[in-house]
Amino acid sequence: MTRRRQSTTNSQKSRYRYPTPKSRVATSFTLLLTALRPASPSFTRYESYPPYCSTPTAMSERHIPPLKSDLQSTHLLQVNAIIRHGARTPFTSELHCWDDDALRTTNTTTPSNDDDDDDDEWDCRLTTLMSPPKPQDGAMFLFEKKYDALRPPQGNLLGGSCELGQLLHDGYDQELFNGNVLRRAYLESDNNLFLYKGLPEDLVPYDPSLLYFRGDDQQRTLMSGQVLIRGLFGEEIREKSNEGDVLISVHTSDKTMDVLVPNAKICPRLDDLKEEAEGSNDFQEVMKSEEVKELEEVLKGVGTNGGERWQPVDIIHECLMTTMCTDRSLPEVLDDYGTEGGIFARMTDFSTWKLFFKYFYNNAAFAKLAMGPLWAELLDKMLLTYNIEDHLEKDREAPRMVLYSGHDNTIMPLLASLDFPFDYLPWTPYASMFIIEVHAILDEKKNPNYTSGRAFRLLYNGDVLTSKIPNCPPHDDLCDLQYLVQLVEPFATRDRDCDSVKNAAPAQSMTVTRTWLLGVVLSASLVTSLFTVLVTVWFVRRRMKITQREGLFLTVDMGEYGSAGNGYEEDTTKEYEFNIS
Repeated sequence: MTRRRQSTTNSQKSRYRYPTPKSRVATSFTLLLTALRPASPSFTRYESYPPYCSTPTAMSERHIPPLKSDLQSTHLLQVNAIIRHGARTPFTSELHCWDDDALRTTNTTTPSNDDDDDDDEWDCRLTTLMSPPKPQDGAMFLFEKKYDALRPPQGNLLGGSCELGQLLHDGYDQELFNGNVLRRAYLESDNNLFLYKGLPEDLVPYDPSLLYFRGDDQQRTLMSGQVLIRGLFGEEIREKSNEGDVLISVHTSDKTMDVLVPNAKICPRLDDLKEEAEGSNDFQEVMKSEEVKELEEVLKGVGTNGGERWQPVDIIHECLMTTMCTDRSLPEVLDDYGTEGGIFARMTDFSTWKLFFKYFYNNAAFAKLAMGPLWAELLDKMLLTYNIEDHLEKDREAPRMVLYSGHDNTIMPLLASLDFPFDYLPWTPYASMFIIEVHAILDEKKNPNYTSGRAFRLLYNGDVLTSKIPNCPPHDDLCDLQYLVQLVEPFATRDRDCDSVKNAAPAQSMTVTRTWLLGVVLSASLVTSLFTVLVTVWFVRRRMKITQREGLFLTVDMGEYGSAGNGYEEDTTKEYEFNIS
């Protein structure tokens, strides 16, 4: 077995120091989950794993800490939880991570996490259950969705029984753990973090007036949110299911039009900002460095190929993590996680820097533009808490639990848009949680510095981040909500300026070209007309001179050329206006 080095740190030092950049409608079907077979042991091939994998040990260190604040008389009104989905299969089949011969030197005797020891196939123990709309009369029934219809030589894109990017059994466990974490903090606590104070006995915590569940239309995000809700409200759902079917709405949209991740298809200006960042001197200096050249040579040696869409350095993070987090074989040259300055650490450090450079460049312009609509959604929910009149909250106007199930590139640009220090943020691990709590200040006289009457707390995977927001106290978990609003309100909008400069330039150039051509045509017409007049005048005068030499009296009819009584009439001057738009 290839040797492994134990690592107790969350990140490995690389040889290269990267610079920082400058400044309620229910769905028409229900998704449910089932484990088809008992889970085989996970995370057994390697002695240690990257934080990205979110091993059971790493997950156990994440919790909602007790509230530490000098504020008196506070009450939790709302929890906004933005999560990343759990562990998944590769999101595309277009990636060629490495050639088969790059794996031949790697000992594969250790059983993998998958049902088949073949690293080329992905077999999944989770399936999706679907239900048609509930009938007026009659019993509900379910369909189990199985990816097993094809036989060789045909097959699924990942070669087994999984779909692209689907949630794995480990991901199920991770999100179930997250649901239990939220339950212990907000449902089972008897302190100022209890979220459901004053709840009427006939109102369940997952009632549509109390729960808002949002996700993009992908299997891994929808299922992750559903599993989390199972961990969060499982006991209440089981009790209520004795009375009939439990229906929880999930709010989503067409994937191509959604705003939970940066989407250049609906906001082309994001491509402009990406090119601007990658064209900067700081970025180019790194890309031309000896460090990057060495990494590219390593990837060339193992046969990494991203096809027409990606460069090898753009896909290596995906390749390394989906391989190692599922106990698959790494090429020996890349199989040195835990070694200080090793190839694995250098690859992941570089790919993380490359992604975050775009997010943070030019005062996080890309991240703020990309996440503007999502921040608008979040602010809408948070500001609704001002409509709550009695602090027992029997008459709700704002949801208590707001759940967004997204991706790594949901959480990372959200954090970047808050102007956090560039060195602070790692690549968002599986099943991460970014939480924004909204608290009521019950006695404003005792807390004069909180003039808005609302306070917030930020948490990321159990770490309190509130003090990193400008104007927030350095040693208090809570901060006046107005400071968060002031920070994000300038870019928290659904109506963004998404026009691409690249797309606008050809249109302007075309307008200028057309105007120039029009000027040429008009000028040619004027020259032709003037030439005709001069020739005519010359011809008339020549005839007069000839007639005079012959001694004849000549009467010239000026009707053709003007009034005989007033001489030649002046031609009206024509003005030509050239517009450039």
